[in-house]
Amino acid sequence: MKREFLIAIFVCFCLGMTGCDASKEVVNTDQVQTEVEAEHKENEDVAVSDMDETTDETSEEDVAKDTTTVDDVLDLTESNVIVRDSLELDKKHTKVQIITDEDYTFEDDFILEYTDAIPEYKEVINISNYYVKEYNLGDDKFVYIIGEDDEDRVIDTCIYFTMSDFEPFDEDTLCFYGCVPNEDDYEYTTVDQGDAKIVKYVDTLEYYTDCGTQYFDSDGHLIIWEYYLTSGSRKMLYIWDDDNVSMIIDTGGQAWSSDDEGTLVGIYTLIYKFNEPVPFEEIVFE
Repeated sequence: MKREFLIAIFVCFCLGMTGCDASKEVVNTDQVQTEVEAEHKENEDVAVSDMDETTDETSEEDVAKDTTTVDDVLDLTESNVIVRDSLELDKKHTKVQIITDEDYTFEDDFILEYTDAIPEYKEVINISNYYVKEYNLGDDKFVYIIGEDDEDRVIDTCIYFTMSDFEPFDEDTLCFYGCVPNEDDYEYTTVDQGDAKIVKYVDTLEYYTDCGTQYFDSDGHLIIWEYYLTSGSRKMLYIWDDDNVSMIIDTGGQAWSSDDEGTLVGIYTLIYKFNEPVPFEEIVFE
């Protein structure tokens, strides 16, 4: 009950930001946060522009295949799902930095906060301009690095967790802080990038603005889902085990604070681990 109560407070807090000035409790992280939001605005404009210029639009059949449906409900309480919710954890465990220097040490510095030597990493995602690296620090401690390569800069998200951070997930649906697109209210365009397919969507309602981008691999697996909320840009990352999902990372939004170097500190992050990987179509979001 404590966890649901805290999450409810957090969600209400984020929603409250749209109706009043910036909250005194959430730090406006100035330059770095502004750049991240500006990048989203640029991507949103591009998505709308693509709607006018791209003729390779998805058919209704493609939309039905490429977007999450709520027809098949997975009983998550029977799937042995565990969740790590950063709302109740030390906020320093998730940091974001915009990197423009080729000799940056941000990733190494973050890892060395939790271990004496940097281990070899395993690349768990590499698609389009995204990569995700897993560092196993031993003793059930891990660091995940999410890199978004954007021309002359890299947006780095570093997440530390231990298996003791996780607890059993006892809800019927995953806590997804966004809008699952309904093909009746959205327009879609598709861009092929060789081994990746990128699907962009934008709503068609005059009084509402919602857009996002989904990255699919050559096997049709959804790997990255970028979406936007009033609290900032978020992304979901899907880690697959063959044709089933083994882990989902949902991270983004405004930071709790920033340090002297402009690093965003305390990004709200949810990690779902499926002890028994499940088919994607059985996963349902709120």
